[in-house]
Amino acid sequence: MACSLAETIDPRTASAFQLGLVAAEQKDYGQTIAQFTQAIEESDHLAAAYSNRCLAYLQTKHFQAAIEDCSQAIDRDRSQTEAYLNRGMAHHHLGDYSAAIKDVNRLLKLDPKDFRAYFNRGLAQAELGKPELALEDYAKAIEYRKNAQYDEISAIYMETGLSHFELKDFDRAIENLTQAIAWNKSNSQAYYNRGSVYSQQQNYAAALQDFDQVLALNEQNAEAYLNRGVVAYNLGQTASAQQDLQQAAQTFWHQGQVDAYKRTIDLIAKFQQGHASAMG
Repeated sequence: MACSLAETIDPRTASAFQLGLVAAEQKDYGQTIAQFTQAIEESDHLAAAYSNRCLAYLQTKHFQAAIEDCSQAIDRDRSQTEAYLNRGMAHHHLGDYSAAIKDVNRLLKLDPKDFRAYFNRGLAQAELGKPELALEDYAKAIEYRKNAQYDEISAIYMETGLSHFELKDFDRAIENLTQAIAWNKSNSQAYYNRGSVYSQQQNYAAALQDFDQVLALNEQNAEAYLNRGVVAYNLGQTASAQQDLQQAAQTFWHQGQVDAYKRTIDLIAKFQQGHASAMG
């Protein structure tokens, strides 16, 4: 979320700042960065300009630049909650989960009911192999979700489901993934994850339906073709399995995922050998 100005500034700086906000709203992040850079050059003391440029760097995956700008924002105004949030996200993307958690903790001291902070801390705890702590944070994120968008609520339930899956609590995983889908029926990753849980439970018919839905939403999802192929094979649908596995291999190849392509080719050969043995 971009920060607005809470102070009076000279007209040139104000113009660049407002143009930066417009560009951010339009997701033109190159222009966002250019306008906030101009605002900073005119008025270096503006914490909000650094915070907003940090967000643009975050969106364009320039994570170290995002960290530097958010740090500049915090140096100028330690109440910049968005700067703590975004710097934490940048640390997360760089794999520094402990630093991400520290920033979230600082944010929660300023705003103990920010659902985004709990969600992001839960993601970091999950990456650190602490699903129980992640679940505690996701529960808080749900509790304080009043201002959340439907897709954000869906994401929280999905990650809750994944942590239950990590703990091998498959029923609760399915329950939460189903909630994720209820909040956002276009959440293809939630269908994919629920299909994976069903597959783990050997409920192949339900898994097949979920992988069908994933591919209806995103026909370039190679992993969904692969998993649907395995499910079809387990259901005895060898022709469908062969077709999906071939499609998975082709999609992996076109996406430049060479290792995944090779693994899929090996799996096809294994299934063909098993089918030939059964026929013989």
